[in-house]
Amino acid sequence: KIYSRLVSMKLKPFVELSFMPDTMASGTETICHYKGNKTPPKDYEIWGNYITQLVQHLVDVFGIDEVSTWFFEVWNEPFGKTFWTGTPEQYYRLYNYTALAVKSVSDRLQVGGPALCCVNPADLDAFLNFTFQHKLPIDFVSWHSYSNTKLSLSSWVATNVVPLQNVVASHNASLPVYVTEWSSACCAPQTGYDDEYNAAYLIYVAKYFQDTIYSEQQDSMIKWMSYWSISDVFEEGGFNSNEFNGLYGLQTIRGIPKPAFRAMELLHEYGGNVSYTAQLLSGGNANDTVIVYGLKQMQSSNRYAVFVANFNSQQLPIEEHDLSIYVHNEAEYSLLETVVMYRIDANHTNPIVAWKNMNSPLYPSQQQLQTINASSQLVAMQNVPWKQVNTTTVRIDFTIPIHGVALLDIQYS
Repeated sequence: KIYSRLVSMKLKPFVELSFMPDTMASGTETICHYKGNKTPPKDYEIWGNYITQLVQHLVDVFGIDEVSTWFFEVWNEPFGKTFWTGTPEQYYRLYNYTALAVKSVSDRLQVGGPALCCVNPADLDAFLNFTFQHKLPIDFVSWHSYSNTKLSLSSWVATNVVPLQNVVASHNASLPVYVTEWSSACCAPQTGYDDEYNAAYLIYVAKYFQDTIYSEQQDSMIKWMSYWSISDVFEEGGFNSNEFNGLYGLQTIRGIPKPAFRAMELLHEYGGNVSYTAQLLSGGNANDTVIVYGLKQMQSSNRYAVFVANFNSQQLPIEEHDLSIYVHNEAEYSLLETVVMYRIDANHTNPIVAWKNMNSPLYPSQQQLQTINASSQLVAMQNVPWKQVNTTTVRIDFTIPIHGVALLDIQYS
């Protein structure tokens, strides 16, 4: 039913092949509220046959044309004892049997791993050495990547992303990389997951990653990054009844959109494939926390979006800034018609504030939920004033607070 639901929504499952069924497990060690068994199989042949039957069933139900667009990832974070009690060598053996089982159904199916966590290039290098030396199927490399509250983004990319990219490149492998978990910090609970911090992070890195990790989009080995996670309905630590509890989700357990959800909504609604040169002309951007970028809206020929975010990692310096945004339009025959602003910050689009103002009710009433949900909505601030600098340039002045987001929806006639 879950797979059918995902397919009906035109989503492509990324299937994590874990945990170990108790009857196949070599031990009893488990993890999380749901007690997932994290031990190697007693018999790798039986495990391989089990995977073959699972994958064959999926192909029988959904067809090879559909399932060949899915991804099969072997286990979750196997290096370390959190999700896997076995040795690296036992994981390599698990990968061997699993990858061959998947491909025994059809060579068109995509399989890979190792869902690496806690950046250690040596672990990835050893895994790739094993797969290539034994000529095992591998269609992609996957890892998890969480920013650090103590490091600047530039330091984090240099120490957590580039070393892994270098390992993949060192094997001369044209393998795509999928970052199958990613967010502003690890691990939950984190206060930033619930408030404006993660919204500012998302708007900031949408441009920052484009300039660094994806500087050559078509040639970048990292093809996409999957935000973790969609919802706070997340049972690893049991079921928390609080509406805001510092979990990873874009939405609370009762579906209230968090500021990060609204940041994603802005990127979806106002993003585009055409970007414009943006320069920070002032020397007052302390610690390089402010980022500005302009995008052409795909659904309109005369609308443009200017994204602004003021972000730094939680334990690094940041302050609010008074900004003057100059928008230059070379099409002199077009007149600026309207400027609409959307904000996400401590005072706008921030439902946790409304919840706290109610004394943080454990079980909000229906009326309280309606109030909280209303406070999460993006509100269009109409008729934002601008100053005409010359025939092609206007200036828009406003203040961007700490961990604030602003979106300028600019429309020409």
